[in-house]
Amino acid sequence: MKDLTNEHVADLATSALESMAFMMLDPADASDATEMDHHARISYSSNDECSEVFLSASQGFLSELASSMLGVEIEDVSMEEEGLPALTELANVLAGEVARALGAESTPFDVGMPELIDSVPEPMSTRESVDCYLDSMGEMLRVLVVRQGQDAGS
Repeated sequence: MKDLTNEHVADLATSALESMAFMMLDPADASDATEMDHHARISYSSNDECSEVFLSASQGFLSELASSMLGVEIEDVSMEEEGLPALTELANVLAGEVARALGAESTPFDVGMPELIDSVPEPMSTRESVDCYLDSMGEMLRVLVVRQGQDAGS
């Protein structure tokens, strides 16, 4: 499996959010994390690995994301109608970016459907994980990539 670092995932997320929502993000520490009550997951797989991307975001982050993506005022964003769908769209984009960074341009891969989940599981010690936190004007996004090679077992 190719290496993937926290900094690399942070760069992928930052670039994606700058492109799709004109959001500027800064790296943050887990200790700086505000309440991140909204979560999504998406899986991707290739011949070499089966992995998942998990996102956690604060309500303010999702309001800003949806507002920027849709060109509406933040106060006009409905969490159910625009905020949460923006989170699943971001999961979809980031899964594609991570898969591409791991060699998907030369190896076929499948990306699952993004889904909202109640919480993000703690990574198991048998899996390689990359965990980064990003800040946008005091609102937080966590990106967790959990990787497992196909031959490593479950």
